[in-house]
Formats: sequence, structure tokens, C-alpha cells
Amino acid sequence: MPSAAIQQVRLEYPNGIIATVSNWGGYLLELRPNGSRDVVLAHADDSGRRGDSLHLGCFIGRHANRISNGRFEIDGRQHQLPCNAGNNHLHGGDSGFHQRVWRISERSSRELRLELRSPAGDEGYPGTLDVSARITLPDASTLRLEFEAVTDAPTPVSLTWHPYFNLEGHASGSAGGHRICIDADHYLPMTGEFCPSGEIAPVEATPFDLRRPVVIDEALQARHPQLVLADGFDHCFVLRGDGMRRAARLEAPSGRLAMEVWTTQPGLQFYTANTLVLPQGGKDGARYRRLSGVCLEPQGLPDAPNHPAFPSSILRPGQRYRQIIEYRFER
Repeated sequence: MPSAAIQQVRLEYPNGIIATVSNWGGYLLELRPNGSRDVVLAHADDSGRRGDSLHLGCFIGRHANRISNGRFEIDGRQHQLPCNAGNNHLHGGDSGFHQRVWRISERSSRELRLELRSPAGDEGYPGTLDVSARITLPDASTLRLEFEAVTDAPTPVSLTWHPYFNLEGHASGSAGGHRICIDADHYLPMTGEFCPSGEIAPVEATPFDLRRPVVIDEALQARHPQLVLADGFDHCFVLRGDGMRRAARLEAPSGRLAMEVWTTQPGLQFYTANTLVLPQGGKDGARYRRLSGVCLEPQGLPDAPNHPAFPSSILRPGQRYRQIIEYRFER
């Protein structure tokens, strides 16, 4: 549970990007590209982050997104996780990595390194997992996050960051006028319980074809069953290729700012804040609602331990988990 060890660390590139991060859950509290307006939504204070079911800007772990029925099998052994989203396990559980105080192991004006030990049995997961998150400002317009992890027993691992972005400013109202482009030819349709059906479906001839820039509000007008189910986008896109490559581009309607997301991860969750309700309690007195921001979450594929056709998210002793996320801004 959070304690007096909570610190907020401000990173700043000279005449460039500014970011403020809490070691409680890795919450991204402020992000000012090129020193301009703040483009991430956040709670007003630490009280809003306690028990945060919105995951408003935090680290996610041990496993991002849903695990069906909270169950998976490794090497013939069944494991049961707590179900905190209906019949399913979501974002590492209610006491996941977003509710932990991470140890600050390094800090400077342009770098912050956070570390966490997750013991065997934590939220039901097998194995002790040692995690590090290195946040840097490599240049005047880029925010970079590098996750690493090792384990002493096989365990699922899929880590991500969960900021809500509005490039016109965090308190500017709806982000529906932004243009979105996602570099994916396939996406994962969901069941009625928001878990992957197992199908890896082509985006061609669907509202999920975001390979060219589309205004989010216009895409949401489609009455596709998957959009109706989620009341918007809340789907994982299967990214092309591997290694470090662009996953998405988001452009402000004014044309004054654009952001590209680059990653080594296999998937990208695109979420239009369909259930965001925070009429009071946002920073600077902001009142956040549906579509006040959008999430672009590079991650392993949801429910991967239960789908052999998906890239495996099982980390084994002797292996090192390493994934990178970058947010690159253009004015």
C-alpha cells in the first residue's frame, strides 16, 4: 500500500519535453511536449490514485489487459488469479503494479529508473519477478520507457503504460476530433466479456482499418458489432513486423501537435475512454468524461496464455523480458 516513500520526479530536456512521474505505480502526472501544454489526463492528487480502476496514467503488470476466467496453465499446472473484471482478471489485479511504490534506483534531470520485486504468489502469479522501468528523455521531443524483468519460475508477463492523451490539452474536452492511424493489418475481436475470441481478424473493410489517418469521431459512427459491444474502441491491434517500429500516430485537430508511438511490443490496445467518468477530481479541476482522452497501450496480446496461436507471454528462468515504448512528438 502506498506510504511516505511516494515521490514525484520531474524530468526535463532543455528547451524541450517535460514529464513528471510518480514512483507510486509509475503514474505519468504531467507531459508537456516541447514545454507546451500538458497532454495527459491525471487525478488531482494521490487520493484519486488509490484503488484507481481507470488506470489513469500508470504502469500495468504483471499482465496487461484481460486473462479469461483468471485462469491459465503452464507446463501442465493450472493457476488461478483473482477476477476483478466480471469473470476475468484485468491489468494484474486490483493490487497490480499500479498500486505499488516502486523503488527509485537512479534519477537525474533526464532519467528515472524504478524497480519492483513481485513475490511468488503476488495476485496469484507464480514465480518471483524482478522488474525495472527506465524512463528517459533521449531528445527534446521523445519520452521513452524501457521495461525489463527476470523470474525464478515460469510466469506470464506483459507490461505497459496506460496514459490517456489529449493533444489539445488534458482539460480541453473531447479528443474525438483527433486523427488516428494504427500500423496494423489485423485486430482481435472480443467476446461479450471483452476477452479475445481467438480470431486474428483482418481490418480490411471494417472500421478497424486505421492504416490511414481517420478522425476518431467519424470512425465511431460505424455500427459495427464490435464497436457497439465496447461503446467505442477498446481493442488490441496486431502490429506488423517486429523490433522497434511505429505502431500509431495521433494528430491534434488543430494540427499544432502530433504524437507517434513506437514500440517493440506485438500489440497495441486502442481505447477511446468509453467508461471514463471523473466529473470532479482531475488535475487543475478538470472534469473528465468519455473521450476526454485516448489510450494507445503497446503490450503483449490479451489473454495470450490461453491462446497458443498468439505470441507467448510466458517468461522463464534464464530469459530476460525487455520491451520499449516511445512517444515521439512533432509540432
